[in-house]
Amino acid sequence: MARVKNGFGKALSGSLGQLVFVNCGETTYVRTLPRERKPSEWSADQKNNRNCFAGVVKYASRMMKSFVKPIWNRAIPGSRGFQLFVKANKPAFGTHGTVANPGLLRFSAGALPFPLNMRVSLLAEQPGIISVSWKNQIISPVRGDDHLMLVFYDPYDSAAPIEAGFSRKDEHARIALPEKPGQEIYLYLFFKSADETLYSNDQVFKIIVQ
Repeated sequence: MARVKNGFGKALSGSLGQLVFVNCGETTYVRTLPRERKPSEWSADQKNNRNCFAGVVKYASRMMKSFVKPIWNRAIPGSRGFQLFVKANKPAFGTHGTVANPGLLRFSAGALPFPLNMRVSLLAEQPGIISVSWKNQIISPVRGDDHLMLVFYDPYDSAAPIEAGFSRKDEHARIALPEKPGQEIYLYLFFKSADETLYSNDQVFKIIVQ
């Protein structure tokens, strides 16, 4: 970056062709515009980062109606839900722009407390049924009515929130597995208020089907 020492350039500010003028106190600085690099000039890391970011942005766009607008737009007041969703889910994506680690996906975030000691297990006597238990640490009629929500990760389809039919005060739930479960199932659980204005962070459970 060059510095203009005399009177020339003091009235200039902004860009002029390939030059950019910046005024700082009594001094005007001039520099050239950075050259935009062609895709063929990108390094391997740059290409991987761009693929990863493009993949999570595309995924977030698919989740706008089901998760971003109803949940993430409310997660932090004054923030943009789309940006929060992208930032939270980027670690789950690989260099090819697809989900590499479903266990790192995030579907819910918010101010509602998540219950203590959430546990998930398959019922041996009822194949295809998941038992969920937790400890309700909040003594409040309003919070007791918070709804248990769930998401099953599907690599071939968009995820969607599902009403489990149980509330926080129940401290237990039984959930049916998807019709065609794989050997590994990723189940995400969270709570929403009865008026659907507040949500909790989610917690993921990896279930191995024998």
